[in-house]
Amino acid sequence: MINEHFSGGEMPRRDFVVQGNDMCAMFPKLGQMEAEYWGVPEHHSDTTAYYDDHDPERDEARADYLTAQTLETIDWMEKALGTKFDDEAYIESIKRKLAYGGAARRRY
Repeated sequence: MINEHFSGGEMPRRDFVVQGNDMCAMFPKLGQMEAEYWGVPEHHSDTTAYYDDHDPERDEARADYLTAQTLETIDWMEKALGTKFDDEAYIESIKRKLAYGGAARRRY
């Protein structure tokens, strides 16, 4: 079952697993299971969210925390994979994600 995509197809083999908790404790466990299945390195990062009134001080603290988590993940990836992180490719992927996310929100 772990090698099956929810659509029914086979999942591609992983070289490594980087998993955030995305505010749900289930995702790191799934990433751990996947890494164990493939016998590959794994790294987990934490995210944080709050569901209260807007608070600029809290927003800044959250941004600082997420930035630190991202930099730690990049450091881990460079060491685990023996490659240099590609900042430009990362920036482009963030731009695509933001563009897609905005389009997805407009549909609903």
